[in-house]
Amino acid sequence: MVGTGYLFTPVEDPDALRAALAARAERLGLLGTVLVAEEGVNLSVHGTAEALDEFEAALRGEPGFERFVLNRSDDFGLQPFGRLKVQRREEIVTLGRSDEPLDHGGAKRVPPEAWSAQLDDAAVTVIDLRNDYEVAAGTFPGAVDPGTTGFREFPAWAETHLPDKDAPVAMFCTGGIRCAKAAAWMRGAGWTDVRELEGGILAYLASVDEEASRWRGECFVFDERVSLAPGLRRGELELGPDGKREMGDT
Repeated sequence: MVGTGYLFTPVEDPDALRAALAARAERLGLLGTVLVAEEGVNLSVHGTAEALDEFEAALRGEPGFERFVLNRSDDFGLQPFGRLKVQRREEIVTLGRSDEPLDHGGAKRVPPEAWSAQLDDAAVTVIDLRNDYEVAAGTFPGAVDPGTTGFREFPAWAETHLPDKDAPVAMFCTGGIRCAKAAAWMRGAGWTDVRELEGGILAYLASVDEEASRWRGECFVFDERVSLAPGLRRGELELGPDGKREMGDT
């Protein structure tokens, strides 16, 4: 199984937490990437259901991580990751504005079953926060595509294209972490009505019936599965030799 999750919470000693998570992941035979920073943890790993359960329980036992949730999806018999990387980072998802104030508590989380209302509200600017090659694989029709090639390009785009900081903005990304970071930055920078799809596209594909789904296409993922379809089925997308697989933006 594949386990993905993140949590923004202050980490007093990121180096110690990194070492502890590395030792535990190695013992459990997990493969994938775990990123640790002062702002929290972001991970995408592969292993048995029992190993994922134990890893999640241990992380939830760390101070501040009681709310951590490791979301599971099928590996389809593949080996999604080739090795284990547990790294200390300045940010668990790189926005490049770490010297600016962040407000992690101000954004509104919209559950998947209520997301259609955001898409149908003409007053709301719905933004696909992912990279251009991800958007090309699939998206919600009508969503704004900033055309970015990396997450750190978003703040400059927002400052240029979203001048009215009182106008409602709703964002979505693969698993929610980019939206959470962007929303915290936007709230800190003065935007007053920021909304995010709770759990990201993956939660939407898992919980919204395909007949009622507004999603079109497939959802690019940062592992050997390449893409997922509604119901979190395996997608049909294939990558060429220059395919991008860098984790950290999910």
